[in-house]
Amino acid sequence: APQTATQGTLTEEQLGVLQGSDDSYILFNNEIYTLNGNGHNSGYLTYTNIEYENNMTTIKTITITISTRGWVLNDTDVIMPSNPNLIINGDFRINQRGKDNYTTLGYTVDRWRTATAGTTLDIDGVDKGVRLNGTSSNNYNFYQFIEDYKSLAGKTVTFSLKFANNTDQIRIRINDGTGNTGSDKITGSSGVVTVTRTISANPTSLRCIVQLETTGSSMSVDLLEAKLEIGSIATPFIPRPYAEELKLCEWFFKRLIIKGNGNYPIFAVGSIYSATKAYFGTNSNMRIIPTTLVSSGNFVVLANGTEYTITNLIISPGSTTNGIVIEATSSGMTVGNSCCLYVNQNSISKKNRHIYLIISQKKV
Repeated sequence: APQTATQGTLTEEQLGVLQGSDDSYILFNNEIYTLNGNGHNSGYLTYTNIEYENNMTTIKTITITISTRGWVLNDTDVIMPSNPNLIINGDFRINQRGKDNYTTLGYTVDRWRTATAGTTLDIDGVDKGVRLNGTSSNNYNFYQFIEDYKSLAGKTVTFSLKFANNTDQIRIRINDGTGNTGSDKITGSSGVVTVTRTISANPTSLRCIVQLETTGSSMSVDLLEAKLEIGSIATPFIPRPYAEELKLCEWFFKRLIIKGNGNYPIFAVGSIYSATKAYFGTNSNMRIIPTTLVSSGNFVVLANGTEYTITNLIISPGSTTNGIVIEATSSGMTVGNSCCLYVNQNSISKKNRHIYLIISQKKV
């Protein structure tokens, strides 16, 4: 039908396809209409498309009269409350690792990770969200582990994803470690896809999964907004303030902020405990004591104008979750002197000078 049409008549073949399976859907004006649980009425079929913008929900329906095969399009704007989002970084804007593109398996933008060889993620050149790519005919998974999943045991949850520029097939899944529920395969260019699952009584994990199902040589899709919430209805996505979202991400992964804009940026200040040990506070609060420290750059200890070469840089065994300390090993230092940890290297770009504090633990 023309994109401006508000009514029309289906062919017998089209109606037969819809009646043949409740999983069939209508693609109209590049929007997907699905048969919800209340879509069956005597003599009628009703297919629904739901769009969210801030706290406004537009509900569009296509109602088909079975006896005549006639259809009518209606839409209604409704202000809906929004349930809390259990996903962190649902709009993918926190990117502490700082890359424009991710081409290897593992974590990418904060809290999200790839799990299939050949999956790549682009941030650069994408107007909003991120672009997920599959490089050959395969299924490509991109997912987030949900913390505190045991509190959701026995509860019904709904995972929703807003997407755009889809070039092949996409579906989403909820996996609680004992089983998973997947949405229909979606081939539409843009829209919102949802899936609902009742979490088992004894879940062993909880993942929200975006799955590309590439039928050709490659595909891509832009991921705009992801939300997991308690209940069987997807409510509008409301972004958190940036500072709040960043703090949630730093609960698991933290990039230390550079102090100063010169060629020799300072990462932390501290004191020399012994001739071989210096300690630096980070003012960091995290979920648990970080399990990994990753650094890039020629780090040194600077005290009273003297540079001391660092031979080892680790998270101090004396750290706590709200008092994470970095331990630097060197030699010939003077006990009691104040010092700073900085990068004595102006040939490496500031973007590539970093210290990451990482919690490397399964199911987070």
